[in-house]
Amino acid sequence: MQPDSERPYAPDDAAGIALARAHDAHERALVARHAAEQATTEYARRAHNRSAELNDELALSHEDSARRLRSDGGRAAITGPSDTGTAADVASRRVEP
Repeated sequence: MQPDSERPYAPDDAAGIALARAHDAHERALVARHAAEQATTEYARRAHNRSAELNDELALSHEDSARRLRSDGGRAAITGPSDTGTAADVASRRVEP
């Protein structure tokens, strides 16, 4: 993950923070995909691929939150999933626009 100073945006508001979280989740997905390619067992490959899928879904959720925040002029709260919890917790908290 890149330090804040190397990111293409400054997370100085709620939408920026949501975009920063999305960026981090995309990076975690890329790392998981690379790990899946290097895995020596089918079990490890599936686990890494599932991790990549979950991080991609999380990134999309954060991007959706950022879009809602920007369209509301920053008045709305981020209501999507956080970076914590089990996969089932994250999936249950997914907010559709």
